[in-house]
Amino acid sequence: MAGVTMDEVRDKKMNEKTNKKMKMLEIEDIIEENKFIKSFYFTDKTITKAEPAQFVMLWVPQTSSGDVDFSTPDQIPMSVSSVHKDTFALTVRKYGKTTGELFKYKKGDYVGMTGPLGRGFSAAGNRILCVAGGIGAAPLLLLAQKLQGRKIHFVLGATTKNELFFEKKLEKLCSTLCITTDDGSYGVKGFACDPVPDMCERYNIDQICCCGPEIFMYKVFEIAETLRIPAQFSLERYMYCGLGLCGHCALDGYLICKDGPVFTSEELKKTKDFGAKKVDETGMKIDI
Repeated sequence: MAGVTMDEVRDKKMNEKTNKKMKMLEIEDIIEENKFIKSFYFTDKTITKAEPAQFVMLWVPQTSSGDVDFSTPDQIPMSVSSVHKDTFALTVRKYGKTTGELFKYKKGDYVGMTGPLGRGFSAAGNRILCVAGGIGAAPLLLLAQKLQGRKIHFVLGATTKNELFFEKKLEKLCSTLCITTDDGSYGVKGFACDPVPDMCERYNIDQICCCGPEIFMYKVFEIAETLRIPAQFSLERYMYCGLGLCGHCALDGYLICKDGPVFTSEELKKTKDFGAKKVDETGMKIDI
């Protein structure tokens, strides 16, 4: 195309895909899970078909004096945390400008969404161990819902008692629930990866599914490799588009938004940056 740069072509394709898929959805309910985390409920027949760990790109219109500013299409990836018929939830931790703005929203307000996107968990076997660190419990709650009829064992980790959430829901869904807190204020003192070896042996686990901070997931990955148990991990990277165009979520040739966010331990063994490096919002590779 004469006079058109490759960046303009890329942006045009991204906008076409985003406009085609983005929809404005009304916030139908908001549940405060704890001081830092809220679940936002919506209705949409397409997004409720999401696999556990698939995500939406959430657009939170920035506001100024009550007016919507469409010049700042700030999008962030959010995993679907639960589904009931045509209703689904996004469970969000307040962190940064976009989530801070979202936490000001009320029932009846609208946000934009594109999705569901990416590749979710595909758990195999009858005895599944879910290991969640912090907000990583969100996609694993949906996995526990989807795997009813199998033996689900769950480790739910948090920094302190006040940051725990989903405990009551998981008690109803899981065969066993082990809670850990870093400071020992509730449950077992330690990290969510600590009980994994014992639980794998005690319950003869067929597969591990894990989501949380990447350093923590890398420790679970090492345990799974030592025990020779298949494992899947839901990774997080900075995403601008969620459609495989911007490249910010690159991981050693993979794109987290398209090839993931869920990767098997076999796939992650081939990478160098898992647990070590990521790309920040400027495109620079930094230490995790």
